[in-house]
Amino acid sequence: MVLSPHAAYELWAEASGDAFWTRAAAAARASLLAAASPTTGLWPMRSYFDGSPVTSDLAYRPQAYRTQLNLALDAVWGNAGPAQAALADRVLGFFTSQGLDTYGTAYTLDGTSLDPNHEPGHVSANGALAVAATRANRNAFVSAVWAQPIPSGPTRYYDGILYLMSMLVLSGQYRVY
Repeated sequence: MVLSPHAAYELWAEASGDAFWTRAAAAARASLLAAASPTTGLWPMRSYFDGSPVTSDLAYRPQAYRTQLNLALDAVWGNAGPAQAALADRVLGFFTSQGLDTYGTAYTLDGTSLDPNHEPGHVSANGALAVAATRANRNAFVSAVWAQPIPSGPTRYYDGILYLMSMLVLSGQYRVY
């Protein structure tokens, strides 16, 4: 569900020797960077391959949290560069400005809050994103993941998947065998 397409494409390129997959990984990374808001770093729920948002859903909502995990996995597997680190810093900077313990669940791409609830899946995704960041407070995002209880309640499935994937990233156990 959350495996980074760029990371998967890199693995397929290595396994197959087919340069198509190397180009696909580069294109996927370029799309991820292009889709991010230049001010907040937030991504729309859906975007076209060129990074432009699908106009029917211009908001950053829970389904977009997977993008943080994609960026984190690229960083963990050594495929992220300075542009990805700058983007991770911008996203975490935005959530820092919203309050580390209080940032909401959904936002417009320019940063207007649409849902003030603070959810465990979002905490988990931002904690994983911290591995791609260089900002001074990135450890606070990681600590928030380790300190939260295992997700339960009505949103436990999606929050739980994000929590599990983030724990794998943060523990260094998200590896290819």
